[in-house]
Amino acid sequence: MPAALEGHLHLLGLTGQNWRAHATLRMVQLHCGARHCSDAWNLFLPSQLAPMALEQLQANPFLPFGLAAAPFNRRQLGERCQPFQSCSENPWVLEHTALLSNLGGPLALVLERYRPEALPENTIPENTVLEATPIPR
Repeated sequence: MPAALEGHLHLLGLTGQNWRAHATLRMVQLHCGARHCSDAWNLFLPSQLAPMALEQLQANPFLPFGLAAAPFNRRQLGERCQPFQSCSENPWVLEHTALLSNLGGPLALVLERYRPEALPENTIPENTVLEATPIPR
């Protein structure tokens, strides 16, 4: 599990020791054609997910969590931008973390890391630092 998710386990009522007993972690790679655009980790509480959504996720390991959980509310935890580094093993240019909730409380933590391939070619010159403006909570 990425450290960025571990730091937010408490928002789901979990700890580093008990999360495996109460939550499910999914990791997917999102593609646009042949381009690998992002990696996403979804740590969710199956007990809080609608039965139909849980069935969809169990039946299709390639289904993005966001499609199954679309009806739920979302609260953004923050964004972090990283300078583009073409020599990095796993380059990414934007990290997005969100907390999904339903009427019963917290449902999932979502972490998505966007790769340079998600951007149109030559949009961002190498070593350019992107900046994000925090959204008020």
